[in-house]
Amino acid sequence: MIIGIISYSIAAIFFLILLGVLLTDKRQDKPSRNSLIIAVTSTVFWGFSAVFQSSNDTVVLSYYFLEVVRNSAWIFFLLLTLSHAVSTDKTANLIRYSKIGVYVVAGLMFSVLLDQFYFQVLQPVLNDFNLAYAGYLAQSVLVLVLLEQLLRNSSEESKWAIKFFCLGVGGIFAYDFYLYSDAMLFQRIDLTLWQSRGLINALMVPVIGIAISRHIEWSSGIFISRHVVFHTTTLLGGGIYLLVMGLGGYYVRNHGGGWGVVGQTLFMFGAIAILALLLFSETLRSKLRVFINKHFFHYKYDYRDEWLRFIYVLSSFDESIPLQTRTIMAIAQIMESPGGMLWMKRDGNKFIPVARWNMPAVYNSEPNDTDFIKFMQEQDWVINLDEVERNPGMYKSRGVFSIPTWLRLMPNAWLAMPLLLNEQILGFVILSHAPSRRQNFNWEDIDLLKIACRQATSYLALQEAAQALSEARRFDDFNRLSTYIVHDLKNMIAQLTLIVSNAAKHKHNP
Repeated sequence: MIIGIISYSIAAIFFLILLGVLLTDKRQDKPSRNSLIIAVTSTVFWGFSAVFQSSNDTVVLSYYFLEVVRNSAWIFFLLLTLSHAVSTDKTANLIRYSKIGVYVVAGLMFSVLLDQFYFQVLQPVLNDFNLAYAGYLAQSVLVLVLLEQLLRNSSEESKWAIKFFCLGVGGIFAYDFYLYSDAMLFQRIDLTLWQSRGLINALMVPVIGIAISRHIEWSSGIFISRHVVFHTTTLLGGGIYLLVMGLGGYYVRNHGGGWGVVGQTLFMFGAIAILALLLFSETLRSKLRVFINKHFFHYKYDYRDEWLRFIYVLSSFDESIPLQTRTIMAIAQIMESPGGMLWMKRDGNKFIPVARWNMPAVYNSEPNDTDFIKFMQEQDWVINLDEVERNPGMYKSRGVFSIPTWLRLMPNAWLAMPLLLNEQILGFVILSHAPSRRQNFNWEDIDLLKIACRQATSYLALQEAAQALSEARRFDDFNRLSTYIVHDLKNMIAQLTLIVSNAAKHKHNP
């Protein structure tokens, strides 16, 4: 009894939270939101009625009625969503007839329940509610069929959200299908399966929540802190890990003979120690944080606007600002950095500063065979100098790495980004600190900066190739001019030489 109360209480609370998230959005331009809210609301009431049913030994009529309402509400929502996903007349008629069928089935089930619980007229025929079980089973099958059709007929863009929705709602009604199949087979509801049902429903709520947050018509726009999701995921992962380790310890204890208790103790202590090491691992935590940000949150950049602005700055025809300076400005504006400096390879063996923007001049050079240059070329990584100071091991784990002395002494230096072309480094950019972005620098900034640097490198390489070609053409013109001049000089010298030789020969003959 107590297990059922806890199980369905958790389910009701989880769906109540989901309902609160949906109600935070007051916009009325989403046609399927109201139907979704009704479905979730009916599930909340159904969950609380199941709690009341668990605390009573007698049949609670409201629970069975609310289960029919819950199932019908989800079916109506799926039919409405499916009608928006497809547009053919044949499918529209099928959906319309399906809605009529749902009304008929729901009405019959209500009639059966009324007769069964109030008047007991059909009790000998129904044989312990078998017809009611069949009705619940039919509703579960109908939900699964509609989910399959919804997934099959959804566009490629909406499948990003629909697949999670089908997984969440499908998991709930697949379990119902199993529960009522077992009930029809054995002429009774299995108590263990029924008590576990609440937790199964609660387990699917986060999956449904992910789908709602991804769907443009369902999402409420509410923001959940990345830190909350990170710590919740960490606790959930740790709990699952300890649960698995507990089962392993139980197995060791039962099959370990005389050393069973000792083995279980050592096994559990080792499992907890390993979990502690994993939780304190900064590398693992950073990878988990990146995974959560990539797969569970919207991107913080409008990439279309960023890319248009970036290309506009790079390709500007303002001759008063050289391309090298525009490159620094375009990259710095992504991070709201107030200044930067561009270093390029010269003479084939060293990098020197060729342009700067709102940054003091530096007159050092960096050889192309240092660990700093090799690290940027091999790893193609944006180096955060603040992070190097906080956690140098993160960079050293990627390879041999060291910060040049001149870079350490640069005032307000923040990021170092390689400029790669065909996996060869042509230069790098140093950005100064952006106070408003220092604490929010993450994987998304790194990805955007890397691709921006790649694009900027192509512009710089094209300019240098054009300059080299221009110099080659000037040398060619100079060589042609020199050829003509030398040819004319040779003719003049030949004429003068002939005059001089003739003068010596005929000087006595005026």
